[in-house]
Amino acid sequence: MNERDRILQVMQSEGMNAKQFCQEVGISQGTLSNIMGGRNKPSLDVMQAILRRFRAVSCDWLIMGVGSMYIAGARDEGILSLFNDNKQ
Repeated sequence: MNERDRILQVMQSEGMNAKQFCQEVGISQGTLSNIMGGRNKPSLDVMQAILRRFRAVSCDWLIMGVGSMYIAGARDEGILSLFNDNKQ
């Protein structure tokens, strides 16, 4: 599985189409289209944008294809809420 396949898997897992994904991540549809079409590999900036938006996704998995897609327990237990910018 390459970077393109892993990005596609994130989109599918999060239930997003290409337009929604681009808006959430902050990349252009042209950039995503070039990645999905195999014309370009995703840049480090694109990978970082994905990881910033989907904090439960493992950086090892997304960038290198190693390990599980999600950080253990991060999605199920709400661990990432600790990093929420909104202080109560």
